[in-house]
Amino acid sequence: MDLADRAAFLDIGRRHKITGIVHLAATQFDLPDPIEYLRAESTALLNALEAARDHNS
Repeated sequence: MDLADRAAFLDIGRRHKITGIVHLAATQFDLPDPIEYLRAESTALLNALEAARDHNS
């Protein structure tokens, strides 16, 4: 799953009971643009935090 895909990330909580979230995923480090790398990492982290909030984890 693409962790930057907010809808796919949040859909997991609709299909499965979530008791906790551990975010260990990382985007590919070889992105040529450091801004794009940081954007992808930040988006994935924010999606994990939003899922935790929405599912009271």
